[in-house]
Amino acid sequence: MRIRAIVALSLIIICLSIGCRNALSPNVDRNRAPETWLTAAPLDTLTARDPAGVIVGINRPSTIPYRFHMYWAGSDVDGAVVGYYWAVTETLPTPAEGTNILPPLPGPRTSQYRFTTRTDSTFTFNVSEYSPDRPHAFYIYAVDDKGRGDATPARFVFNALDRFPPVPVMDVSQGTGRITRLLVHGSPTSKDTVVAIRDTFSLSSIGTVPKDTIPSGARIDFAWHSAPTIAGGYAVRYKYKLDEPLFVEVDSSVSSKSYNTGLAGDFVNPGTKQWNLRAFDAAGGARELTRRFQVNWTPDTWFAGPDSNLVPRQHDLADPIDDNQRYLKITNWKDLPTAGNSFLNCDSLYYWPSERKPNKTFWEIYRDKLYLRAENDTIDMNGIVVIQPGGTDLDSPYRVNVDINDPDADTTVCNRPGEYARVLRPGPANGSPVAFRYQYTEGLDPNVATTSTPSQSALFPFYDAASPFFQHIINGYTPIHESGKVYLVLRAIDGDGFADARIADTFSARAFADAIDKGLDTDPNHVKLRQQLIMTFYVNRVPYFDLNSVGFFPKPPEYNGGVVASSPDRILRLKLPAIDPDPYDPATKPASGGGPSASTVLRTQVTVTGTYDAGGGVLRDTSYTAPQRFDPNYNIDLTADAPYITGSHLKLSIELCDCANCETTPGSGRCIRFGPIPVDVTSSASVAPNGGSMGRPTGTIPSATSSRSLTP
Repeated sequence: MRIRAIVALSLIIICLSIGCRNALSPNVDRNRAPETWLTAAPLDTLTARDPAGVIVGINRPSTIPYRFHMYWAGSDVDGAVVGYYWAVTETLPTPAEGTNILPPLPGPRTSQYRFTTRTDSTFTFNVSEYSPDRPHAFYIYAVDDKGRGDATPARFVFNALDRFPPVPVMDVSQGTGRITRLLVHGSPTSKDTVVAIRDTFSLSSIGTVPKDTIPSGARIDFAWHSAPTIAGGYAVRYKYKLDEPLFVEVDSSVSSKSYNTGLAGDFVNPGTKQWNLRAFDAAGGARELTRRFQVNWTPDTWFAGPDSNLVPRQHDLADPIDDNQRYLKITNWKDLPTAGNSFLNCDSLYYWPSERKPNKTFWEIYRDKLYLRAENDTIDMNGIVVIQPGGTDLDSPYRVNVDINDPDADTTVCNRPGEYARVLRPGPANGSPVAFRYQYTEGLDPNVATTSTPSQSALFPFYDAASPFFQHIINGYTPIHESGKVYLVLRAIDGDGFADARIADTFSARAFADAIDKGLDTDPNHVKLRQQLIMTFYVNRVPYFDLNSVGFFPKPPEYNGGVVASSPDRILRLKLPAIDPDPYDPATKPASGGGPSASTVLRTQVTVTGTYDAGGGVLRDTSYTAPQRFDPNYNIDLTADAPYITGSHLKLSIELCDCANCETTPGSGRCIRFGPIPVDVTSSASVAPNGGSMGRPTGTIPSATSSRSLTP
């Protein structure tokens, strides 16, 4: 009974509980979000609409100064605005690599928003040192008293423009170093010099040499300040760069920088330099200042050949090859002349290049003779040219290319007991370059428009026994085995490795020299440069007929006592022995070095000019040309070879060449014409003797040492 009562009571309570439960109230946020707008700024790019709510046209970003005062406002219909969140985004300062278009503006990240209770503020927007303007977007939204924010922030897209960055101004820009000269034999003299650096970079200066040059190793000083171009637009930092891999950034309190002071990291290598200084304002906008200059004066160069009076001219009628030439016959090549700046002995190891006197001469070695040549002389085919260099250098150390591993590094000067070879001793600046190079281009015979340009010489001297480039020479030596006109350019190299580059290359050297030699360029500076750096001479002495040979036929009257040669049977029995003073046959050329070849190549072609009877008493000129050949003795039978020649008074023109195929192989040799030589072919003509000794001609027939003219 008791248990039933308890169960019944429980059921009654459950029923009452279910029957009295209230319905759940709906969870609705009745707080309305606030609205936000910009009140004093260029047009809000989200709300540029007409009264009907339609977007008006295309909303282009406005351009505003990088410092800009903006105002905004907000309202809340069911509460109060308690603050604002704002953010600024910007795109890259320049297009990404490989493109020319800026990427689009990014949207703001949550972390970029900042809270403020103000309704206005002055903002400084970033620009770039590479561009004065930069796209930005400004976002702002209001927050009400219940913490709800405007879901559609006001947005303003614009370009921030920095028109007035500060201007950097140089107070000091100079190099201070030492220049060294050697005016007389003895110790070099040095003095300090200060060079102002004023040259600046511009588009017109691209590819040009800086106007200012400072000595190698000079201390370089820069000092600066900046000038604002608008009120409050002071520099807040600087960036500078010379040889540094990247710009060095410093704050506005730094206003100077020096190089080559001896401190680690401030050494400046020789070469063309550009100093860049940028002054930055608070927005990151910058203006730049530049200074262009050259570190290291390039060396000066000249030819320092032997004194012309060292070797007198030889006058020997019995030696037609070398008559009127300056030469020495050498029996022992270890015993060479020592006087007159010959520099063919150990004196070349004593006199620095700056001590060698300028002289436009050179040596030639051929067979057992040492020739003294001057500009525009003719040298032998495959003769060895010896170029003796001189020059000065004002500022570089004397870092001559001599390694201690070389056995000749401790060479002493033979005629100066106990005196070491100064030329091979590295040391401080002494006013001299340390090495030389030469290169030549050659206009080849028979048409000098065809050129040959071998590669430039190796650097000399270069005393390093372990190097494949070693050159145990003080002078330059080269055999030349192509016939033509040579334009040789000499260049000094200083201790910093810089060359005298006033003549760009041998191609321009040829045009440069020809213009001056023909009188087309009379600029005194150009004339001096041509004299200093370019040596011209000819290669290949002319072949010639041995007119003194017994039986030579036909002899010119001036070689035959004034008598015209004759052949009464109309058969020209030619006897034309010839001599090539410098034979060069590529098939039998010397294995190495210069000198004549084992065989001689000669070629003749004879043209007979006369008349023939055209009938009716009309006589016309005619000619017969024999095939090209070289045989000192061969006949031309006019009756068989040229029966149309009816006249009795003939003239012979003879072409003599020292090459087999001059026309198709430029530079293999050249030809010269002799004549015309008169010959009578009538039985009544007086017959001249074919032998006998005759004197040398006075000028009509060229000798072995004649000029380059092909037609005498």
